Amino acid sequence: CLSDWSSDVCSSDLATTLLSKSYCDRLGIPYLEHCPHSAWDGAGNEVVLYPTLIDRVSIEGVTLRTCTANVAAFSPKFSLAGIISPLDTFRGMPSELDLVARVLRLFPNQTTAEWVNASSEPLWHADLYWDDGNPYVRATVNGRFHGYFLFDSGAVANIVTVPFAQSAGIEFDLKDEIHGPALMGSAMHFRSAGGTLAVGGSAPVATEFFVKQIRATTDDLAPLACSGYIGLPWMEGRRILFPPGGSQVFFTEPHRGGNRGE
Repeated sequence: CLSDWSSDVCSSDLATTLLSKSYCDRLGIPYLEHCPHSAWDGAGNEVVLYPTLIDRVSIEGVTLRTCTANVAAFSPKFSLAGIISPLDTFRGMPSELDLVARVLRLFPNQTTAEWVNASSEPLWHADLYWDDGNPYVRATVNGRFHGYFLFDSGAVANIVTVPFAQSAGIEFDLKDEIHGPALMGSAMHFRSAGGTLAVGGSAPVATEFFVKQIRATTDDLAPLACSGYIGLPWMEGRRILFPPGGSQVFFTEPHRGGNRGE
């Protein structure tokens, strides 16, 4: 039973919930250590994943049973039990990332329409496009450059790829490297000039962009060309709802208070 993890984070881009190998070993949570498979994180680090089945998860007074997850060795720089994937673990109910109050809410007895109608503030929505288990949204940079962006609440910056930055005229210096820790190793970005970012018809927001080299899609039949990441700076101050089914995401404009829509 995983109950009200105080050390966990929630990341909207993960295909499945991810547990720390050391956490599982310490608590005796079993996983298929003889059935590993490889994947790559957003920083380009290879990650060895071990599948597991969680019997019960209790969060915010809501209990979910029989949830799939992967186990991986986290960098020692991160003291995390795991990272929750709301679009997978909570896919049968509406779940909200409230980045005004900085809480995660689950609504097992409420429909998406009821959540929308309970909100006193304007709401926007965007379609989710899936590629290799990861959710993308269409976004606009600097008012006229469009692309598919990974919707990633775990990303510490709004990010554009090197090709997208070049096509959109976003200036950056290959010598201005920024190195930082990543969950499985390290990450490198290039600092760039600022710009604006808009999703789903909402108002564009001023932001700094990090530029990075991103590994090409693994889908050779119908590749989705990733233009970057919608990260935490764009999400700050918003309430974000993931309805069941994983086809859309709803969100408010950024603010510092207001009705929580409960």
